[in-house]
Amino acid sequence: ASRKWFPQATRLFGILLLAFVGVTSGAELSFTLEPSDIIAVQEQPLMLHCQVEGIPPITTQWRHNGVQILEDQNYVMFSNGSLLIGHFQKTKSEGTSDEGDYECMAQNFFGLVLSRKARVQASTKLLPLISTISQAPSLPLPIQKPSRTPADTDLNDTYAFRSGPPHNE
Repeated sequence: ASRKWFPQATRLFGILLLAFVGVTSGAELSFTLEPSDIIAVQEQPLMLHCQVEGIPPITTQWRHNGVQILEDQNYVMFSNGSLLIGHFQKTKSEGTSDEGDYECMAQNFFGLVLSRKARVQASTKLLPLISTISQAPSLPLPIQKPSRTPADTDLNDTYAFRSGPPHNE
């Protein structure tokens, strides 16, 4: 007798789920920032951006020339969806290349979306470092504090870098 409610509860859950999906269809996954074409400097780090909004939990993955990228010492995927290529190389020792098409894939319970493909090419000449830095977005960088500090220095001080031209304070 206690199991008679089960089919009704299952039906009710299905109706509620369909109603929820219908109500939230306007809040499905969408990109707020997609990767863009870029010319990369060889032997330097490269950041590709991807940000998605939608109903959590949202997972992101990256593809390079259609093949899923796995995190390793050269590829780091951030929780905001961005991808860091730690050491961009036109030609690697195994004959592969970081050049090519990159796309971000995001997925949640309600579906999956693919970003536009971003074409990444290696620079044919060395770009001036200053222009590369000034065009880069501000990113927190890990800073190693010196092992010896003057007595008047607070060890709890925080250090930060900002990109762009210097300014007077």
